[in-house]
Amino acid sequence: MKIHPIYLAFAVCLSICHKNVAQDCLPDGITLNSQAAINAFAANYPGCTHVLGDVKIVNSSASNLAGLAQIKTIGGDLDIFYSDNLVSLAGLDSLTSIGTNLQIGGNNGLTSLNGLNNLTSVGGTLQVSGNFALEDLDGMEGVTTIGQSLSISGTLLTSVDGLSSVTSIGKDFQIYSNEYLASISALASLETTVGNFILNTNPALSSLNGLENLVSVGGNFELSSLGSLTSFAGLENLSSVGGNFKIAGVPLPTSLAGFNDLSSVGQEFSVGGANLTSLDGLERLKTIGKHFYVSNNPNLNDLTALDSLVSIKGTIRVLSNDALTSLKGLDNIDPLGILDLYVTSSPNLSVCDVASICGYLADPTNSASISGNATGCNSIAQVKNECLTAVQPGRRALQSMSIFPNPTTGIVQFNEPLPKDAECSLTDFYGKTLKLEATPEGNFDISGLLAGVYCLRVWAGNGHWIQKIVKQ
Repeated sequence: MKIHPIYLAFAVCLSICHKNVAQDCLPDGITLNSQAAINAFAANYPGCTHVLGDVKIVNSSASNLAGLAQIKTIGGDLDIFYSDNLVSLAGLDSLTSIGTNLQIGGNNGLTSLNGLNNLTSVGGTLQVSGNFALEDLDGMEGVTTIGQSLSISGTLLTSVDGLSSVTSIGKDFQIYSNEYLASISALASLETTVGNFILNTNPALSSLNGLENLVSVGGNFELSSLGSLTSFAGLENLSSVGGNFKIAGVPLPTSLAGFNDLSSVGQEFSVGGANLTSLDGLERLKTIGKHFYVSNNPNLNDLTALDSLVSIKGTIRVLSNDALTSLKGLDNIDPLGILDLYVTSSPNLSVCDVASICGYLADPTNSASISGNATGCNSIAQVKNECLTAVQPGRRALQSMSIFPNPTTGIVQFNEPLPKDAECSLTDFYGKTLKLEATPEGNFDISGLLAGVYCLRVWAGNGHWIQKIVKQ
């Protein structure tokens, strides 16, 4: 059958045009390690605008990425490593999204990220590390969401101005080992990090301005080795930390003012290696999910900002705080949540007979290490003795007090009538205060409570008495 020339020409045109239509391509990704391979990309993969796999530019001699101008989206990673001739990322100007990770590292000539100006989202981790000539993050202004982590290290950055549009980070936030980084004010849009928040070894960082909208950190919160940081202002809206809270090697602030809204720490609380004189700023802190560590703060002399702290579930360590004279401020911690106790090497510490510590030491099976402090708090025996003296002027009324039976299935009785001005409270293992009604004769009924360990407290005059009750 004879084909009309017009139809033949149309078929040829259709075939050529189809090759240049935008299309999905390279499901297995591609590695480009030379300028020639980058320059030939458009010819080798005509119409390839949506790369399904990874694009890796690794150990490349390329000095520009202009040959990749047609790429609009990458479904996998974009990795740019050890390509020392690149000074910018110009050529990637059409790229709008990366499905998983953007990783840029070890490019010794890279001074700018310009070329990524149309990028709006990174589905995985954004990592910029070991680009020791990188002076700014210009080119990242369009990025609003990072699905996983943000990690920036080993740069010449003085600010993070290119991240001004980022509102959420799906996992970790880590900025560390940037010698000249002085400002993070561009992070003013950031509200939450689901994972860790870490600022570590940025010796020029002087301010936390830019974190005013940060309200929660799902994982660990760490500020460490920040020698120029003058205060914690900027964190006034941070209300909860799901993991560990750590301040270490931040020598200039004298208080924790800035953490004024912080009410809960899910795991370990640790403050050390600082020149704090008080913990002012923590007045709203109520619960710590694990350990409480305050150590190696030579000027710390006051813990009273912790008066609202009622619950921990771990070890208390108060170590090597040379100026500290008293543990007042830890009074309201439920002793049932204390699993171990270390109070050592604070030569001026003489007042340890606060209610929580007395309650913990009242149980002879509880372990403790108390030494290297001033008289009154230089041994377990001294603290126990001070705990007895501490019930004055209610000593005669409370010193001989006891309850029975203990353990009990329900009815509990004091061995003697309660003082007329006595007030009683009962808390469970989680620090929750439970309703308790005692008769004038000193009987009360806990038969309605679940089996477990509870803490009974009695106040009379200026004295107090604490006892653990086991409900069977």
